[in-house]
Amino acid sequence: MAKEGCNDCFVVGVGASAGGLRALEEFFDYMPADSGAAFVVVQHLSPDFKSLMKELLERRTRMTVKRVSDGMEVEPNIVYLITPRNNLVIEDGTLKLIEQNEFPRQQPNFPIDIFLDSLAKDRGDRAIGVVLSGTGSDGTRGLQSISEAGGLTFVQSPTTAEFDGMPQSAIATGIVDQVLPPQEIARTIYEIIQMQRSGNSQTEPLLPELESDKLRAIIQILNQYEKLDFSYYKPSTLSRRIYRRCSLSGHNLLDEYIDYLRTSSEERGFLRDDLMIGVTRFFRDPEAWEYLDQEVLPELIGQLENGQQLRVWVTACATGEEAYSMAILLDEVIARLGKHLSVKIFATDIDNTALAKAAEGVYPESIAIDVSRKRLEKYFTFRDRNFHIARTLRENIIFAPHNLAKNAGFTRMHLISCRNVLIYMQPSLQQHVMRMLHFSLMHKGILFLGAAETPGDLIEEFSPIYERYKIYQKRRNIRLPILTQNLEYTVPAAPRPIAARRGSTQFDPILSIAFSAFAKRRSCTCLLVNDDMELFHVVTNAADIMQVPEGEMTRVVADLVPDELRLPINTALHRAKRERKPVLYGSIHFNQVDLIRSVNLEVTYYTGDTRINDFFMLIIENEDRPTLPSPVETFQQDAEATQRILDLEYELQQTRENLQATIEELETTNEEQQATNEELLASNEELQSTNEELHSVNEELYTVNTEYQTKIRELTELSNDIDNLLRSSEIGVIFLDRDLRVRKFTPAATPAVNLV
Repeated sequence: MAKEGCNDCFVVGVGASAGGLRALEEFFDYMPADSGAAFVVVQHLSPDFKSLMKELLERRTRMTVKRVSDGMEVEPNIVYLITPRNNLVIEDGTLKLIEQNEFPRQQPNFPIDIFLDSLAKDRGDRAIGVVLSGTGSDGTRGLQSISEAGGLTFVQSPTTAEFDGMPQSAIATGIVDQVLPPQEIARTIYEIIQMQRSGNSQTEPLLPELESDKLRAIIQILNQYEKLDFSYYKPSTLSRRIYRRCSLSGHNLLDEYIDYLRTSSEERGFLRDDLMIGVTRFFRDPEAWEYLDQEVLPELIGQLENGQQLRVWVTACATGEEAYSMAILLDEVIARLGKHLSVKIFATDIDNTALAKAAEGVYPESIAIDVSRKRLEKYFTFRDRNFHIARTLRENIIFAPHNLAKNAGFTRMHLISCRNVLIYMQPSLQQHVMRMLHFSLMHKGILFLGAAETPGDLIEEFSPIYERYKIYQKRRNIRLPILTQNLEYTVPAAPRPIAARRGSTQFDPILSIAFSAFAKRRSCTCLLVNDDMELFHVVTNAADIMQVPEGEMTRVVADLVPDELRLPINTALHRAKRERKPVLYGSIHFNQVDLIRSVNLEVTYYTGDTRINDFFMLIIENEDRPTLPSPVETFQQDAEATQRILDLEYELQQTRENLQATIEELETTNEEQQATNEELLASNEELQSTNEELHSVNEELYTVNTEYQTKIRELTELSNDIDNLLRSSEIGVIFLDRDLRVRKFTPAATPAVNLV
């Protein structure tokens, strides 16, 4: 554990690369030695060069500067420097060195990200991350981790950085608290730390209850100006984030901050973004994703027939990393099972800015920490020092704004991912969202939650597939009432707690028997047909119309009646649906055994509701029945017309098959072109890899050169000082080397010895 005095102290992680020396000197020039924080400097160092950073920084600060040794405990007011050939992490207040060769060679090394990630886990809201000048994207992921943990994040303004790659990459995430020159970063950090140490935070504590007037006032301001209601988010989370913004904006009192919030649209935007906590990454919690890949998705996808659509909803997708992770996993599993499915992923979030970034599909090179090299090569292209999502993957995803608290959910979902969003909500809103997700899932659909989340009171409605990874399956196909009585905002109307809508309508046994007995008295055939023209219930076949064809079993109603009835039935079904009124045909003749029968046909279309789907009622009865009160049309047909229609249907079917064959040929051609493109991409990747290595070497040489230049400048100054001293001396002195050759002499020596 850390020594007494730094158990709760702030730890500032400072990352710098090419051009970072000057920024570090400016930072420590303006950081007082009594801040009470520990500082850890992480650089990109050459493995073969002894860094002079310790000597250089000691001239810029009165704090003690130490090179890190393994197991060193952090103490306040000390600057710690990473050593060459090592990565650095902090655990329980102790700095630990990890040799870089322990990391896979095929993966890029991001020492700044590695340390800031560990700092976020170790210090939480007392972690401060700073990214200074440098190329690439190292530090971006680490700042995201610190922001998620409630810490503070700072980035050097690109205009003051010698190399703006690292600052620009971090700023693009939208999670950076302040973008300032190095000296301003130092001043701001010092003021925030002193505010905490002086006890200002305790003079006016932020009440955790929603009844707090100040908290309610801030929520109302955001609701009025930003059109976002945070009333049902956890007060503890809101309080911590609001106080954080209060400190960053330079206000000691909450009343002052509330007044500032009313007048500053910029600060309202900052607070809104902070409260939404849009931090995510690819394959977050990799063990859970691995289980999804190996156990859950193969079973889910294996149940689908070729040509079916697989529907997935990724809620609170932020900047899209989780949505693309899901798309990658689905593509791999479908390919592994040899399936041909249509995949549609709905990725939603409340933040339009984050959605716009997600739709672009452009991510920094630091995602290589989370995404394997194989996946990077297959699903990304690397250009302009960023990874771009492959177009084939992007086409499967629809990004759309959606508020889980207000908007109705999507329907018929096979899988829903709702990770790390419920933890920020109060129980009442959690249950409202869970009921909506339950409604959106298909029967036996999969629910994927975050590591700290559960279905809560709805645990009986979900069977745990793997409790450890929070993967659940919907148990019952029923519709639960949506809780609306305690929510102030508009939510979908609460449906009645009855059986869920089903593909086939079920009947109460008593009603079914009574309805069947009534139909038999009319000596008719009464059939119920769904919206896909498939038979789902036979009320009675008293008219002896139905017949079972040979071959594979079918439920298409037109295939279960004599050939002469197919055309009138199909025509009547389509007309009834289009015109939304009963269709009656009379005098339809057909051969049955040795008899010629004449029947009447009546088709009525019924629109469904929340309990049942749309359906048709089809009645066929002998023509000798009394005339019906509604006007009856005589269905005109002859053998030649019937045969012609059947021939046309056959030709249409052949055309469809030919079209499908052409499509498959085009897909094959496209695959060949894709293969050629992949080879070109592979060649390009090799060139990019070589370029990255050269770029990395160039960064190290630049750092070494900068340190040498500083040393040369100091030696030149010392040499000039000595020359001035010798010229001003009135004592004749001659300096000789070991071979008695003159090296230097003072002007006073020339009268005695002829040296000029």
